[in-house]
Amino acid sequence: MSGRAGFAPAGTALGFATTAVVPGIPRGAVFSEGAMTATRRGLVASTLGATALAACARTAPIQEGGGEFIGPGTLSQRADQIRRAGAGLGWRTEPLGPGRMLGTLNLRTHQAVVEIPYDTRRFSIRYVSSSNLDYDGNAIHRNYNSWVQNLQNAIMAQPVVGA
Repeated sequence: MSGRAGFAPAGTALGFATTAVVPGIPRGAVFSEGAMTATRRGLVASTLGATALAACARTAPIQEGGGEFIGPGTLSQRADQIRRAGAGLGWRTEPLGPGRMLGTLNLRTHQAVVEIPYDTRRFSIRYVSSSNLDYDGNAIHRNYNSWVQNLQNAIMAQPVVGA
């Protein structure tokens, strides 16, 4: 059994020396208990670092959306396009006045609130607030940007209805 990593060769006490197959280290090299402890510390530090990096990967710089409507339309028709697009994706919209709408998306325990200013030609989607999306002033949970992008695409895809 001496050829398998983690097993000591015959006649070697585990508390004093252990052999292991480690890339870049000659086979049969003997590590003292102190060297193995240092190796374990390094592995633990690497694991913690990777975990912290993975947590950071859950956020991304916040992005605003917007675009231009296709074809002619009145301000009322544009508001209707935004309402229909939002409703199709689960956004609740409410008017804030002519050319301004508030959009709220509630998914599980998360909430995103955006302001959507618009005119007859173009619209924007701007962050207002959020809950449980790890917003820190610059970055937010990466799903937020997807939700805004989906809303933007849906608004632009909505046809003008009525005259």
